[in-house]
Amino acid sequence: MSKFKSYIFYFIFALLYNEKIFADKYSGKDGNFQISVIQKKSLIVKERPEALSVRISAPIDKQSSPLIIFSHGSRCHVDGSNDLIKYWSSHGYSVIQPLHLDGFLDSRQKEYTREEISFHRFNDMKLILDKMEELLSDKPMIYKKINKSKIIAAGHSYGALVAQSMGGAKTYSQSNPNIKVSNYDRRFKTIVAISPPGYMKNFVDQTTAKSIKIPMLVTTGTKDMIPPFMPTWDIHTVTYHDSLPGKKYLAVINNADHWFGGLLCRKTENKEQNKEMLILKAVTLAFMDYALNNNNHANKFLNRLLIRKSEDGIFDFQSK
Repeated sequence: MSKFKSYIFYFIFALLYNEKIFADKYSGKDGNFQISVIQKKSLIVKERPEALSVRISAPIDKQSSPLIIFSHGSRCHVDGSNDLIKYWSSHGYSVIQPLHLDGFLDSRQKEYTREEISFHRFNDMKLILDKMEELLSDKPMIYKKINKSKIIAAGHSYGALVAQSMGGAKTYSQSNPNIKVSNYDRRFKTIVAISPPGYMKNFVDQTTAKSIKIPMLVTTGTKDMIPPFMPTWDIHTVTYHDSLPGKKYLAVINNADHWFGGLLCRKTENKEQNKEMLILKAVTLAFMDYALNNNNHANKFLNRLLIRKSEDGIFDFQSK
């Protein structure tokens, strides 16, 4: 074979190989890592009215695993995001899911004020990082493999605002706008905010997201409406538009509603929006791979979405 033909052959092979990587890793299909799941671990914390309960998922054979701390939506089930969490873990990410004070529990007897819920939601995220060694004291191999320099704040709905606040967003008390309830934690390096709330009186305003300096992905869908609080889907995009440029991304998924047909928040086997969930999985994984590791394949995938968004089930895809 001539050198020219060899060059053409390897060039075509490289193109096909790259397309295969895109098709395989960023298809929304589960990855190759087997997962260890700890359904419930609890920590008794003196300043918390209940023990902090968490669910932990970790890839078994990953030598160095980034950590996602995932904050659920208001009154959501801690198992309501299992499909998405399993996907992230199967691609090499460890995930810890706190059960916040407003989380769904069959045995929930005490009701908490909005102030208590807000304070402890933000504090739960910090407590997990502060107490992680204690939390995983009987699982030293999981603890040892977590990369403490690559920690992601992620969440859905109310939990998305919690994630943004961990990454620098300023959130104030709903009863007293002079009291800041959020507390930026520099240990978080990246934000994934799925359907974060828009403007809310004395809570989220035009200044909230301006102080976010780390990479952030905001997602929503064209059916992502929660009347009367969020009557139109584009309300969920305001924190992206208000944030300053610098590895900030917005993905609007065609036909996705607030709960992806029940695949987020609810504990259900409903596959009504499975296609939309596959897109959410692919976009979030590519973003995290790029934001944390400057992964070239992930960057190419995101850039391709910027050009070919309509072909990938995306209504709108932006970056700044």
